Amino acid sequence: MSGVGPKAALSILSSASPEALALAVINDDETALTIAPGVGKKLAQRIMLELKDKISKDMPSLKATGYVPPSDHAGQQGSTLRDASAALAVLGYTQGEISAALRSIDVASMSVEEIIREVLSA
Repeated sequence: MSGVGPKAALSILSSASPEALALAVINDDETALTIAPGVGKKLAQRIMLELKDKISKDMPSLKATGYVPPSDHAGQQGSTLRDASAALAVLGYTQGEISAALRSIDVASMSVEEIIREVLSA
């Protein structure tokens, strides 16, 4: 996505969960994005414009109900991977890119933020 670098992306994801970000984009809630440091009204509008169709297509359960079902993975690591995958999808990564990126790093003891930071820096 043009104009949104790793610093802005990490700022947004540190201020809201991936699900909350996706819900804000679908509901045109730019104030939910401008809460993040360094994200102004124009950047928030650009993010929403570029991601709205993608999120609506990739996450139909979120669009229909505002609810993302819990992960089928067991344990904390599954939850961490699910959250990191959702965040990367919201940032525009395809499922293939996400899978390849997650396979290339050791995610066993990493937080969601560390995983995202590692993928963005690769």
